[in-house]
Amino acid sequence: MRPCAVWRGGRPPTSWWSGRRFGLPADVKAKGPAPNINPARAKTGQNQPGADFPHPTNGTKALTPSWCGGKRDAVLFDEARADWPLPGIILKLFTCPRCGNAVHFENTQCVGCGSPLGYVPERFEVVTLEQRDGSFVSLSKGGEAYALCGNAASVACNWLVPINAGETFCEACRYNRMIPPLSDETIVRNWAKLEVAKRHLFYSLMRWHLPRSPRGVDRQEGLAFDFLVDERKEDGTTKPVMTGHESGLITINVAEADDAERERRRTAMGEPYRTLIGHFRHEIGHYYWDRLVRDGGKLDGFRTLFGDEREDYGEALKRHHNNGPRPGWTQAFISAYATAHPWEDFAETWAHYIHIVDGLETAEAFGIRTGLGATQSGSVKDEGSRFEPYSAASARELVDSWVPLTIAVNSINRSMGQPDLYPFVISKPVVDKLQFIHSLIHAPLKT
Repeated sequence: MRPCAVWRGGRPPTSWWSGRRFGLPADVKAKGPAPNINPARAKTGQNQPGADFPHPTNGTKALTPSWCGGKRDAVLFDEARADWPLPGIILKLFTCPRCGNAVHFENTQCVGCGSPLGYVPERFEVVTLEQRDGSFVSLSKGGEAYALCGNAASVACNWLVPINAGETFCEACRYNRMIPPLSDETIVRNWAKLEVAKRHLFYSLMRWHLPRSPRGVDRQEGLAFDFLVDERKEDGTTKPVMTGHESGLITINVAEADDAERERRRTAMGEPYRTLIGHFRHEIGHYYWDRLVRDGGKLDGFRTLFGDEREDYGEALKRHHNNGPRPGWTQAFISAYATAHPWEDFAETWAHYIHIVDGLETAEAFGIRTGLGATQSGSVKDEGSRFEPYSAASARELVDSWVPLTIAVNSINRSMGQPDLYPFVISKPVVDKLQFIHSLIHAPLKT
């Protein structure tokens, strides 16, 4: 496993277990039983049946789910379209479809009109729902029927599953392999925070239509997630869980979702930035290195920019932790940890690429723009046009828009006595690396 230790973070879901607070019917439950605790996994986790795991019966008490939701400019998605990622659409602004009240990606109910909301990931759309005959019917045009994700009760997942899809879990949750014990309320609360960050990740993956194979399809290197807790041994010592990636399996230590613990680790490691969403974006970078670089015939281009990945990984990490980053690293790397090994350089740069794109989309949705960015591609033609970060023509165009924005936001943070929101320098070599990743993500053929 590549035991990555870099910047991470995320926002806790709003009232993740307060369904009754919002006045929801007491009988609103997730479709299907919640998974039971496997005694063999009781200390560190339990089975979370995904695409390749049978769904067990169980006696675990389900929490009343809260409802989350949001709307992205009433986006309509034609599943037959091949022109990804949906040119001309800015999706990060969420409003209630019924009353137009602003809601967040993590919210479960409109606080303005009280409508329960659900997110349809395949359409990038939030819909209002009405419970009918054991399912939930969208009140939007079409009136599709959906089931709640199997994790709605435990972690308030608001992503919906088409009623006839034959799936228990949503597009994001079905990749879970192991989840933490549901008997500890604090652990479940932390797991809920991690799931919010993971849904942010899957939003980006689906916007770009990036290929991903579940463990049930590719048992050797299929994508899967383990959410584990440190194991307390009988002698009183602790066996820590290492966050990292190995052959498609991404392991996340649930303790990272505890704000105080994450800050302690950030300080101990001398990191300027450590977030939950960064964990996911970094680790998925390792997965896509395997898929798009190694298996995609891009090793020569990768080695030219990032270095030779055949360098001994264990020794490289040991050297990095003992000696720190190489002198002058800011001239060629996005972060200090990126200097450890070419694999880590790629994963760090990949994560920053998603940060930049998603950050720009959010800013654009709220009308926040400090610079128009590059205009040679035609993506930004005048002040009245909308910049489309997910379909930008180049990494340079993204960086030209991102840097002025971060300068402004960092200055606002400083005026409030807070650290910089984006404490990183994007040098010319880093732009070249970002362009390499941009080319991988926007390759014409996606399988």
